[in-house]
Amino acid sequence: MERALSRSAREHARALSRVIDVYNNRGFNIVQVECDNEFDNEHVRAVIAPRVLDVAGREQHVGPVERSIRTVKERIRSICHSLPYKRYTKVMVRSLVESAVFWLNRVSSG
Repeated sequence: MERALSRSAREHARALSRVIDVYNNRGFNIVQVECDNEFDNEHVRAVIAPRVLDVAGREQHVGPVERSIRTVKERIRSICHSLPYKRYTKVMVRSLVESAVFWLNRVSSG
């Protein structure tokens, strides 16, 4: 997957549409999307259309997303501690994140 080019409403909608297409092509049926206020706009709602869009309030957190982010951060920290570098470039950090997410999605959790 390619990353979003900007944080505009149209770019969010375009990226979300690509993600939904990937899941649909693999036989998954998305029925609900959880997000924060940044994604609550007419472009995203048009892409989500028949699905439920659950928008968290300003000071609320989306539990499953927060846990997922924490898990990815923990994996990245453990990888960083096993590497001999003292500093990491943006390319290295991006690759660490991609690798951690890849292996989390690749290996079954149950």
